[in-house]
Amino acid sequence: MSTVRFCLPVLFSLVLFPGCSKDDTTDGVDTNTPTDSGDTPSEDVDGDGYTTDRGDCDDNNAEVFPGATDSVGDGVDQNCDGIDGVDADGDGWANVTGGGEDCDDTDPAMNPADEDNDGYSTCDGDCDDANDAFTLACVQLSAGWSHTCAVENTGDLTCWGDNTYNQSLPPGGTYKSVSAGWDHTCALGTDNTIRCWGSDGYGETNAPEGPFAQVSSGGLHTCAMTLSGSIQCWGRNGDGQANPPGGRFVSVDAGGLFTCGVDSIGSVLCWGWDEFGQASPPSGSFESVSSGASHHCARSASGQLACRGYNEYGQSIPPSGSFAQVSAGGHHTCGVKTGGGVVCWGSNDYGQSSAPTDADFVHVSAGWDHSCAVKRGGGVQCWGRNESGQTTVPNGL
Repeated sequence: MSTVRFCLPVLFSLVLFPGCSKDDTTDGVDTNTPTDSGDTPSEDVDGDGYTTDRGDCDDNNAEVFPGATDSVGDGVDQNCDGIDGVDADGDGWANVTGGGEDCDDTDPAMNPADEDNDGYSTCDGDCDDANDAFTLACVQLSAGWSHTCAVENTGDLTCWGDNTYNQSLPPGGTYKSVSAGWDHTCALGTDNTIRCWGSDGYGETNAPEGPFAQVSSGGLHTCAMTLSGSIQCWGRNGDGQANPPGGRFVSVDAGGLFTCGVDSIGSVLCWGWDEFGQASPPSGSFESVSSGASHHCARSASGQLACRGYNEYGQSIPPSGSFAQVSAGGHHTCGVKTGGGVVCWGSNDYGQSSAPTDADFVHVSAGWDHSCAVKRGGGVQCWGRNESGQTTVPNGL
């Protein structure tokens, strides 16, 4: 038996039948379809139960509607959430269960985005993805001649060890990064200005106004990189270590009586004292360089190391393998292996090259006769010479 639907006269229009009445878009009543959620003349073209005003982003495709299963990689946003895949936390990344990359789709702060371009995302363990000074460690560490300093991602700065020239007494403020030199220290504030303290026999603590993106304390001089990538140096300049070349750089590191930096095309440039070839950089493309007392080591994008300079203790002969980070010290060098863990080579008179093997370190800094590293998840550990307390880590770090 066929069913005939009658549209009742206006007198009985309090009972509304779908499809019978035209929807007056100004009366605040939705009268035309069971799936039309708004006061608009809308219809479900593809019959999937959703209209465009209910969020159907493709009403000509019955497989596309809010809540549909969305497969990653097909280029189609089946569930109409704005991305190819399921994004439960709305951070713009599809979850790994559905084939995406979001490691935690319940927390929008956890995703594969590398906001500060430091090579690590919050999914990788970057504890502060707004500051490239912090990657897998929540502490940025710098070991100097006989003192050590650390900046936490809260901006707090702590120094310990030798304080003959007040190099371990930082001024108040909040900081992004710190660099410990021989007998002086410089730090980059959260306002991108540089503050220096300690020995000032050559003007090494007289920092320009800035603003700056990076600072590095050397033996008796200091160098910094501006926000535009140019280098400025001050302090002792007897060997040209404070005379940087022009051009745009991505990093700079001041050594004993020389300085090295990586320019915008990946070349390492060095200037200053070059008796042992420490200011004669390797050819090729590199991501970073670290300058020690009289040697330097550069790291390529693939994690390979190239070291030049004084080598009496083997500090310029790195072990094989891939490294995530490297730090050249007095007469030794330390590096973080790509797979985790720290190895050191070179002079070991005070145990500075005997890195602990019972911890997973993500960052290391080699001083003159001591070394310090940051553990994954937090915590600082130091080893080597300790006559001034430079390896005695304060409580809370």
